[in-house]
Amino acid sequence: MRESYSFSFNDIRIVDIMFHATPNWKKGEGDVPLDTSLNIEYSPRGKKLLVRISLSNDNQYSPFTFMVAGIGFFEFEKMPNEEILETVARVNCAAIMFPYIREVVADLTSRAGLPPFHHSPVNFHALYEEYKAAESEELEQKPPAPGKRASGKKKQTKTK
Repeated sequence: MRESYSFSFNDIRIVDIMFHATPNWKKGEGDVPLDTSLNIEYSPRGKKLLVRISLSNDNQYSPFTFMVAGIGFFEFEKMPNEEILETVARVNCAAIMFPYIREVVADLTSRAGLPPFHHSPVNFHALYEEYKAAESEELEQKPPAPGKRASGKKKQTKTK
């Protein structure tokens, strides 16, 4: 039987904002696809968990570039182990926080006189699976450290 870990969402704070409207972009030039970058970091502190999400785009040919970062404050009744904590932070907490970040970006674009940019919904579970696959692929490609085998066990050497 799986153990459940109850947690609460206490607050979110927007900690970084950068917005630049491209001056030569004209309304009515059609939809411009925006490639965005989403970064999720987390830090446990006792029974508390801080999750930082940053969403950005940096394409000089788009109508605007932006970066918005927010920190979410969560609290657990009982802190889970590291593996479960990572999943909760990158999937559950990120999904709770994302609408707030998305709203800030829509508001920024609207206030700049542009059509509001409503970022597409994100499947954080699929994103996490991609993250874990990339992480394990990176570990497989990394050569073992000198004096260690790929399994992480120390290599025994004989001395004369």
